[in-house]
Amino acid sequence: MILYRLSDAALLRAGGRQRTDSTHVLAAVRTPNRMEWVGETLRAALEALGAAAPDWLTPLISTARMERYGAKVDYYHFPKGEDVRRERAEQVGRNGFVLLDAVDATTALAWLGGIPAVRILRRA
Repeated sequence: MILYRLSDAALLRAGGRQRTDSTHVLAAVRTPNRMEWVGETLRAALEALGAAAPDWLTPLISTARMERYGAKVDYYHFPKGEDVRRERAEQVGRNGFVLLDAVDATTALAWLGGIPAVRILRRA
């Protein structure tokens, strides 16, 4: 399965020798993993907060954010191109900070910061 994904991403070619520890392969695998991890962390925090305090979360979440983080974050949904990926990563980061700022606000429910998915998001 991973060989097919690498081949589809033009990181492997048929024929010849291919080193699996090649720098370009490792770099290409590391970036999606980080992006998936952070995106999934944010999605998990949103789901946990939505289950624990839906009335508190609803005013914070726009329809676009609900659509963006409603489904599992997957490498295949990432845009192509380094600039666009960096922009998407920065957007996810900003959204995470907005959520954490709302959790930390004095008007928030005090126990929201103790939700495990929120604590993991803070660490991410």
